[in-house]
Amino acid sequence: MKDLQERRHFLRASLDQFLTETAGGNSRIARVVDISEGGLRYLSPRDCSPAVGSVINVEFTLPGEENTIKAKAVVTGKRKNSSTEETSACFMVIDGRHAGQIRSWVVARKRAEIFEALRRQHLGN
Repeated sequence: MKDLQERRHFLRASLDQFLTETAGGNSRIARVVDISEGGLRYLSPRDCSPAVGSVINVEFTLPGEENTIKAKAVVTGKRKNSSTEETSACFMVIDGRHAGQIRSWVVARKRAEIFEALRRQHLGN
């Protein structure tokens, strides 16, 4: 079997946050599953999200932050579950400050996860 190469270029972290997705003049609320400075993955009601290759606009805030992050993205993948669709999108246009804000948040989140894993390993909890 051929080795699968990792396609991601950015560190990614889990996120449980709402976003607004706008495509073709229609806006929908969805729930972000994970994020990186290069894109995100989110859940929406089944058969509601745009097709792969569609350009969308997304708006969301990161936990603990006040400013809204706005970005233009392209849908790069979809997977249907029983009642939802999981959509992957790659940012096409995002303000550099917002990309940096996402990067900082992801790094802080990953650092906290590592420290928690080490704490559990050493304390046996």
